Amino acid sequence: MRGLKNTTGVVLGVANEKSICWGAVLQAIEAGADPKNIILLVQNETYARRVRPLAAEVGIEKVLLCDLERMSPEDPYSLFAVAEQVKEMYGEKSINWMLHGAAFSDRAELDGRLLDTSAPNFVNTMLISVYSFIRMVKVFENLLADGASIVTLTFRASRHPFVNYNVMGLAKAALEACVRGLALDLGPERKVRVNAISSGTVRTLAAAGISEYQLIGDSEKARSPLGGLVAQEDVGAVIVFALSPDSATWTGEVISADGGVGIPGMIPPANAEIEMQAMMRMANITHGRSSTDNLEVLKGVVKHLLGGGEVKLVGPTDDKMREAGKMDRTPPGA
Repeated sequence: MRGLKNTTGVVLGVANEKSICWGAVLQAIEAGADPKNIILLVQNETYARRVRPLAAEVGIEKVLLCDLERMSPEDPYSLFAVAEQVKEMYGEKSINWMLHGAAFSDRAELDGRLLDTSAPNFVNTMLISVYSFIRMVKVFENLLADGASIVTLTFRASRHPFVNYNVMGLAKAALEACVRGLALDLGPERKVRVNAISSGTVRTLAAAGISEYQLIGDSEKARSPLGGLVAQEDVGAVIVFALSPDSATWTGEVISADGGVGIPGMIPPANAEIEMQAMMRMANITHGRSSTDNLEVLKGVVKHLLGGGEVKLVGPTDDKMREAGKMDRTPPGA
């Protein structure tokens, strides 16, 4: 394993100690990266006040302000200006790896329906969550060493709709398309690789902006063949592998680090009750309310969980009985 010894890297997306990007930074140092050659880009001074103490603890000296909404090359806090600062520090073709973890959408518009997304929020979400990746690669292009590796972060909502994720799902799908396009742009002449890591649920600052985010976590616990949520350090280790020369054959790929929650088909039977409870809450089935409509929704949920078999609720069909999960299942084809 070659790891990240004798490399220089740029990281955009550390917000605090719970950030996936911060987990990757720690793993990069474990893999041999010199903290003095890791450059952290943060959105504004508020974030910088959180990040600088973390950086100092592990020996990182370079924390630069980089406002993704500032587009002018003359603006001292734009990506363009930051790239010039890095060039002055290290010169051209000096960056061996870059990690992009920026994403944003108006929290108020993540609730409710995708249909209700406003044009301004759609544009801003795409600007910060998608175009910032293209722009970051563009302004650092001449600073990238031959054979450098670039990674961004995605989520399986790019392929499957998630409650209260809305336009961010579209942004992640667009981001993954960018990965493929940029891999094609940068690979032929300079062997620069571009990939995305699709993480499972990690409790980050960004996740806190999603209503009922706990439900996604509960659902992933149930669906994971490994029986739990992924850890920050585990996702960080996958990111570091993708950033290192050890993954030299990867480019244009979306690599899952989600504990297997994206595997299609049935969930592990032992976890069906957890998933059922999460889906009941998503369907707005509340305790203390019994109705024919809710019963049919519940039966549909359970049928989905058990792989499509017929479902028979045994005994009284009240909420307590449903909570207890006392049901009989007829397997498909029986």
